[in-house]
Amino acid sequence: MKIIFNILFLVIFTNSMAQKDSHRWKSEIDLGNGFIVTTFLNVSIENEQVTITSLKNADVRIFGRFKSTIARIMGKTPKKGIFVTINGIQSGDSIIGKAKVPTLGNLDFKGVVKENKLSGNFLKNGDMIIGTLNSENTTKNHIDYNSFYPKIIEITKNNIYSREVLLTKEWHNFQKQLERLCNTAQDDIEFFLGFNLLSQGLPFSHFNIIFQKETSDYNELEIKEVSIIFEEINTTTAYLKIKNFSSSKEELAVIFPKIIGNKNYKNLIVDLKDNPGGGLEAALEFAKHTLNNTTEIGYFVTNKLQNSGFNADVFESLPETQSKTTADLIGELKSVKGVKFTIPKSDQSIFTGNLYVLTNSKTASTSEPIIYVLKNKGATVVGEKTAGAMLSATLFEIDGKYKLILPIADFFTYDGFRLDRIGVMPDIETKSKDALEEVLKMIDNK
Repeated sequence: MKIIFNILFLVIFTNSMAQKDSHRWKSEIDLGNGFIVTTFLNVSIENEQVTITSLKNADVRIFGRFKSTIARIMGKTPKKGIFVTINGIQSGDSIIGKAKVPTLGNLDFKGVVKENKLSGNFLKNGDMIIGTLNSENTTKNHIDYNSFYPKIIEITKNNIYSREVLLTKEWHNFQKQLERLCNTAQDDIEFFLGFNLLSQGLPFSHFNIIFQKETSDYNELEIKEVSIIFEEINTTTAYLKIKNFSSSKEELAVIFPKIIGNKNYKNLIVDLKDNPGGGLEAALEFAKHTLNNTTEIGYFVTNKLQNSGFNADVFESLPETQSKTTADLIGELKSVKGVKFTIPKSDQSIFTGNLYVLTNSKTASTSEPIIYVLKNKGATVVGEKTAGAMLSATLFEIDGKYKLILPIADFFTYDGFRLDRIGVMPDIETKSKDALEEVLKMIDNK
């Protein structure tokens, strides 16, 4: 009874807190590499105490009133549905404080308020700039996304890897929810979070909204982080953490010869937990040092094939791709029915010891066919089932910086297994945090 009362109270309270049409600060949060989020901030300065917040009740506009009320009670969404907050102290024109930003978490903030303009930096670990804020007072109080709905639907119908998925109940529900979101979202935060949460209910992955301008004014934000971590567990066991297959090619090319060159290493633990995938270049570099023979990986098939499910005879007749980069493969897939993907015999030294691969539910995309092949060639996979997010996707422009990530090709393994929304099961299933310890026990017991 108490829970029902709380729900009713919050519904009434949410209605009473509906925002008035007032002047807000139009703001751009630049996260580097062209990823710029436009929002509207309310700025309050009283007795040198500064409070900066994004729009109230964003969760209501994203999820609807009932779902957002439940989410607030369960602590799943922020208080009052405010996703961005900055609390600080003003000294002259300067502001120093703490910030919370979606996907970035808790940050430091240093800014300046001057002549009806607000600017500043979001900082991590005290001094690393990971984003900037630029705001100015404006009478505009929302962004109109209504025109996006028909564009997204049209792009999807013309380019999706299989039009059969657009006949599903999940897709029809998504369409209805997307149309509502385009009518209610007021800023990029609401549109971004709303779209990408709704798309999780679809029967396919790699369907997302991103914001990407051609260039960013803030070159200092283009920070290249280390993509791999190497550790020697002991004289016979090496550990290699690969954070992604997007920017790790050069690092893999350097570290693998060192690992293979040390003949004392009998065991190699490759940690792919939380690896979201990436591109063809790093995946091929990894394969050079772990696969010693010509290896069939699988098949990419597009809507031009008009084929439902795996068909061995049809797929085997597909041409073998010669693409060596992600861009080349995407370009090829846009014009063909499909391709067969085979990795040729390596001309590099191969690790021939015991190979262990760590996985979890966030191991995704490019990582998954690699794991599938290694598992079937004798590697021991330990951890959790992978994400099941393996399609070939590319960007389509909706309007300016607004881009749609859309899967243009399905993927089947060489023996006909579809990984998307299914994933790869480990040989030994254990919690993500326990996977490394489990492998070390296995090695000790040999």
